[in-house]
Amino acid sequence: MKKIAIVAALSSLALLLPMASADAGLWSAYKNGQLAPKEADSAYRVETLGLDVRVYEFTPESNEDVTCVLTFTDATSTMQCFDKPSN
Repeated sequence: MKKIAIVAALSSLALLLPMASADAGLWSAYKNGQLAPKEADSAYRVETLGLDVRVYEFTPESNEDVTCVLTFTDATSTMQCFDKPSN
């Protein structure tokens, strides 16, 4: 009986540990599963010395007059939004 309780506790711990991590693991997949996928207006990689910068440009649904740019490296991410030029 004691062995069953230990196995059950370890199994529960094994399931909960990925949820506690900050990376895009099972917990992130679960939390983001209800969100509708969107395509970026543009996505590309900028090769720089020592870094692989990934860039995503998109128009937010809540404000069609704005463009946002997301940049990701292995260490950081940044986002900046700005008004689209008027034609």
